[in-house]
Amino acid sequence: MIPAKAKGLLKNHSFLQLWANHALEQVAYNMVNFALIIWVFELTKVNLAVSLWILAFLIPSVSLSLVAGTMADNFDRKKIIIATDILWGLVVLCFIFARESFPLILLVTFIAQGIDEFFFPSQNAILPRIVKKDELLAANSLFSLTITVAVVVGFLLAGPLLRFFGYRAPFVLATCFVLLGAFLVSFLPPIEAKRRRKPLPSFSYFKREIKDEFRLLAQKQTVFTTGLFLALLYGGMGAAGAVAPGFMEQGLKIDARDLSFVGVVPVAFGLIFGTSLVGKFGNRWGEKKMIKGGLLVFGLALLLLAASPALRVHFAGRIGDSFNTVVEYSSRLGMEGVPLAFERLPGFSLLVGIFAFTLGVALTFITVPVTVLLQRITPDQVRGRTFGTFGMLTSTFTAFFVIAGGAIADIFNPTLLIASVGASVVLFAFLREQILGLVFALITTKMRKSS
Repeated sequence: MIPAKAKGLLKNHSFLQLWANHALEQVAYNMVNFALIIWVFELTKVNLAVSLWILAFLIPSVSLSLVAGTMADNFDRKKIIIATDILWGLVVLCFIFARESFPLILLVTFIAQGIDEFFFPSQNAILPRIVKKDELLAANSLFSLTITVAVVVGFLLAGPLLRFFGYRAPFVLATCFVLLGAFLVSFLPPIEAKRRRKPLPSFSYFKREIKDEFRLLAQKQTVFTTGLFLALLYGGMGAAGAVAPGFMEQGLKIDARDLSFVGVVPVAFGLIFGTSLVGKFGNRWGEKKMIKGGLLVFGLALLLLAASPALRVHFAGRIGDSFNTVVEYSSRLGMEGVPLAFERLPGFSLLVGIFAFTLGVALTFITVPVTVLLQRITPDQVRGRTFGTFGMLTSTFTAFFVIAGGAIADIFNPTLLIASVGASVVLFAFLREQILGLVFALITTKMRKSS
C-alpha cells in the first residue's frame, strides 16, 4: 500500500527526475567503491592497502563538505548536479588506466570522492524547492530507502561484474548510469539559491564552534557517552571494509569477488529483518535491553565467523558439497591456499551467510535504539550541532580503525582480528556503562586541566 503523500510525489515530474538521478548516482557510487575495495586487495594482497584506499576516500569527505555546502547556497544547484555527474563519470573512467598502479588508484579515488562531495548538498537543497512542504517527509523517506537499496544493488553488481566481465565493466557501467542521471536532471528548471551569496566561514570560526560544543557535551554525560558509542560503532563498521576482502581470501578461502553473495546480501537482509523486528517490538523490549542483546549477539556472531575457517571442510562435506570438491579444496588449502568461488562450496558459503545475516539483525538492535536514545536526550536547540560533532568524530574514528585494522590484519591475520573484536564486543555488552563512564571522566578531567 503506497502512502497518499508518496502517490502525489510519483505524479511530480521534477521529483521523479531528481529521484531517478539519485538512484542512478547511488548505485554507480556504491558499485565503484565496492569494486575498488575488492580490486585493491586483489592487486596488492595487503589489508593495509585497502585501509589506505578508504583513507583516501575519507579525506575529501571531511575537507570539502563545507565548501560543497557553501556552493549549493550560492549557485544554480541544477548545474552543480549535472556538472558533478559528468565530471565524476569521466574521472571514474580513469580507474581503467590506473588498473595496475595502486598510487594512481589512490589519486583518482581522492579526485572522484572530492567531486562527489558536491552532489548531496545540492540535491538536498533542491528537494524542498520541487515538492510541497507536506510531501517533504515522504520525499526524504523515499530518498533514504533508495540509498539503502542502492548499497545492496551496487555491491551485488560489483562482484559479478569484476568476476565475469572483467575489471573495466563496473566503471563503464557506472559512467553510463551517472551520464543518464545528468541527462534526466537537465530537464529540471534552473534552481538558484534564494539567499544572498555569503563568504565561506573562517577556520577559526569552526574551531571555536567545535570547542564550544565539546564544553557543552562535557556537562551532559548521557548525551556524550551515547553519542561517543554511536560514533565508535559507525567508525568500526566503516573500518570493516578494510579487512573484509582479506578475511574472505586469507581466512575463509573464498574468492573476495564473491563477498557480495556471502557477505553483503545476507547482512542487508539481516538489516531489513532486524529493522522490522525493532519497529514491531522495540517499545516492548526497551532500548537498553535491545542494545545489550544486540551487542551480545553481534559479538558472538563475530566469534563464530572467526571460528568458521576451522569448520569449512567438515561442514562442506555434510551440506550440499560434492566429495571431489572437498578433496580438491583441502588439497589446495594445504598446498596452494587458492581461494575458491562460493558456488564450489555451497554448504560452507551458506554457513558464512547465516553468520552475516545474524550480524545484520544484531546491528539494527544496536544502531536504531542508540540513535533514538540520542535524539531523545539531546536538547532540541543543540541537536543539529551535536549530531554534526558526532559525525566528525565518526570520520575520525573510522580513519583510525581503518589504518589500525589493516595493519593488525597484515601483522597477524584477519581471522585473529575478527575474533578479538568479537570478544571485545561481548565484554562491552556487559560493561558498556562502566567503560563509557570511565572514558567520559578521563576526557572531562583533561578538558578542565587544559582550560
